[in-house]
Amino acid sequence: MSFVMNRNKSFYTYESFLVAARSFPTFGTQGSYKTKLREIAAFSAHVQLEKSGLFYVEEIDQSFNYCDNTSIQYPCALGQKYFGRGPLQLSWNYNYGAASAKVGANILAKPYLVSQDPVLAFKSSLWFWTTPSGTIPSIHEVVIGKWKPSKADREAGRKPGFGVTIDIINGGLECRKASPDPQYHIIYFKEFCKQLNVSTGPNLSCANMQPF
Repeated sequence: MSFVMNRNKSFYTYESFLVAARSFPTFGTQGSYKTKLREIAAFSAHVQLEKSGLFYVEEIDQSFNYCDNTSIQYPCALGQKYFGRGPLQLSWNYNYGAASAKVGANILAKPYLVSQDPVLAFKSSLWFWTTPSGTIPSIHEVVIGKWKPSKADREAGRKPGFGVTIDIINGGLECRKASPDPQYHIIYFKEFCKQLNVSTGPNLSCANMQPF
């Protein structure tokens, strides 16, 4: 399989990515040279599926507001929707709220800023990529080999590898289900690893993993 990133060049610029990456210095910089390349391949693979290769800025279906009214710490702003925005489709008010302090803007109150500022768009995705949540590890920790599955993780079928990154991003929709999307994640990951001349590592699928 061969493809070209279908990038929205007027929004997703390389310069914006570099500016955003400075706020998340662990991304693509830890581990061996091969590990760094594998992380870039993993990020690119998920972006390829989530946003058609950096083409879309916002989720296409914006009918759902992704407002969790049980979140006391990060309540939804009146009239705002928290549908997916940015390269990895940051969604839900609690994610926008938790990310605000790290991206340098109150995107909980003004989630639309992520769609207007490419640096914020990249920052929101890098925040999600590098930040653990409770017992859920960060994707960064998984890719660089820092994450060690707990007893509960092992019982849920979670093993170190690319498959866990799918579980973190969309496990409830894609893991242990008939959805074809996990396979596309893997196809894209293999292709980017091939382009970067790096191995994929083990456990690519989340087919036998319980969602986090």
